[in-house]
Amino acid sequence: MPGITSYPISPGTGFAGQVADEGPRRIASAVNKTGAPMPFGVAMKKGTNDDEAVYLAATGDKLAGIAVHRHDVNTIGSTAWAADAGIPAGDRFDLMEEGVVLVKVEEAVVQGDNAFVRFAVGAGGSELGAWRKSADTASARAVVGAYFKKSGAAGSIVPLYINVFTANG
Repeated sequence: MPGITSYPISPGTGFAGQVADEGPRRIASAVNKTGAPMPFGVAMKKGTNDDEAVYLAATGDKLAGIAVHRHDVNTIGSTAWAADAGIPAGDRFDLMEEGVVLVKVEEAVVQGDNAFVRFAVGAGGSELGAWRKSADTASARAVVGAYFKKSGAAGSIVPLYINVFTANG
């Protein structure tokens, strides 16, 4: 009789925006004011009001945090929420200000690499707030104190440490 003959000995990678560990962290909340659904795991800046968040638009933008995943956006039967569309416009969501969160990387990264965040469309990608290890000419900037905790190929999910208070100096 066939049965389970093998099983993984470690958990899978996870998904963008997932809190990556049980270490100390600081999470705030904000309202998505981008005007469109926002993907999980991207960096955001403060919007017009203190409790709003929008995409980065310039190299000098101060980070408000990284969009944390919410399971309720996968609600079956909802017309406003698509399984992978992210946080609907106008919805409140959590923002990781300090801690380790899983992010999708635009290029291969190595454990310990300093993190760069995309503020403009460039040759390496078009998703604002996306993460990488290089400046991609002049469309991504270094984030002081943010670094990748594991290695990963382009397009993979890796843990990123962030502290927006250090990053914003």
